[in-house]
Amino acid sequence: MAKVKPIGTKPTVKVKKDFLAIKIIVFVIFTLYAASLIFAVLYAFSISLKGVDEFHEKNLLPKEWLFSNYGQAFKEVKAGDSNMFVMLWNSIWYACGGAALGVFTSAITSYVVAKYRFPGRNVIWDEPHINNFDSVAAMIEEYNELYAGKDMTLYVNGNPANNIGDNTWTTTEDYMEQFYNKVLSKIDGRKIFSTDIYPLLETRGVYTLDSRWLRTMAVYANYAKDYDGEFHMFIQNYSSSINRETLSRKDFTYQIYTDMVFGINGYTYFTYRKSFIEEFGGGCVEYDTSCTPTPSYYWAQEVNAEIAKFDHVYLSFDWDGAMSVKGQYNLEDDEEYENVSFGFYKELTALNCATKVTATQDTLIGQFKDDEGRDALMVTNFTMPTDDTDDKVTIDFKDCNRAIVYENGERKVYEVKNNKLTLDIPSGEGVFVIPLKLKI
Repeated sequence: MAKVKPIGTKPTVKVKKDFLAIKIIVFVIFTLYAASLIFAVLYAFSISLKGVDEFHEKNLLPKEWLFSNYGQAFKEVKAGDSNMFVMLWNSIWYACGGAALGVFTSAITSYVVAKYRFPGRNVIWDEPHINNFDSVAAMIEEYNELYAGKDMTLYVNGNPANNIGDNTWTTTEDYMEQFYNKVLSKIDGRKIFSTDIYPLLETRGVYTLDSRWLRTMAVYANYAKDYDGEFHMFIQNYSSSINRETLSRKDFTYQIYTDMVFGINGYTYFTYRKSFIEEFGGGCVEYDTSCTPTPSYYWAQEVNAEIAKFDHVYLSFDWDGAMSVKGQYNLEDDEEYENVSFGFYKELTALNCATKVTATQDTLIGQFKDDEGRDALMVTNFTMPTDDTDDKVTIDFKDCNRAIVYENGERKVYEVKNNKLTLDIPSGEGVFVIPLKLKI
């Protein structure tokens, strides 16, 4: 595993110089911004003193300074029954009142959070922005002290949009580097790299995939691997204005087996209980007091049982990387075919245990190895579950005559002839393969 890079190991003098340069640049930028605002106010004031004939001329200063314009405005300008005095007062109290109310509500909320202990007190942010990291880290240190010696697990769910602030963003790699060094490294115990991208989209009645899904998972998976952490993902079980409904159990298996290609150690459905917000659908149970199970409840139950049949085997292997395979049918239709989801972070170009992999449809393969050096592969049909398209994958192993294959959670042993194994993978499914070389 890669070593964690210590924070603040650069020479002190260099840090000060770098920081001073940044301060100067920021100061110049804000000075120019402030000057632009002041100029706009002064220019508006200058125009207000011009006469009618001069109003549209581009000169900055009026030829004749007509302060009488203000007296005339206060006498003649009206909006309904409101004159200039009323409009000016409305502007002042709207601006000042809104600011005062915002400060007041923030102050009383901060007081309660700082003063009292209550369940959920330490759960303030979901998907924190980089600007929030220091505050989250401070709360983690308090949580560590409060629950020291107790069987408690703390994890912070990362921001899939990689926000620095409300309207600023960075790369997933930069977000994750800071996320680990400033947040996850402060947690006593398990380091869980977690995020949530809900990939099943609908645009004007057409089902599509979020192209960020694989790219984001690849970054989180590699950081979890490098820093000896665990990787957790959320499974889409809700709908919104852009996220489509889950239509069958295949939508769940498709997401979970795809996530397993990237070595997830666990997953959570979002959301279990249907939201009371009208625009959101989905959920395993209804939002009212009956909590009546929806079809998703039974699909999730079936899928969880399927995964539980072999998760102990899967989790005994360590994830080592992921690779994509473009489907032959797509390449036959277009020699320059590209899947926009492929080409993700640190994508493998070859497998340790195989010389070649071909597939009829777009396919994902995760590479694993256990403590005894045995290889394993997670192979997933990456076609949209709504397309109902089966995949045929052929793997040419380097030295193999048997393969343990987990299909639908069931363990099967296949004879491998001439190091070649062909797998039929239905739509929305994946298989876990352990190649073996047995003495016969």
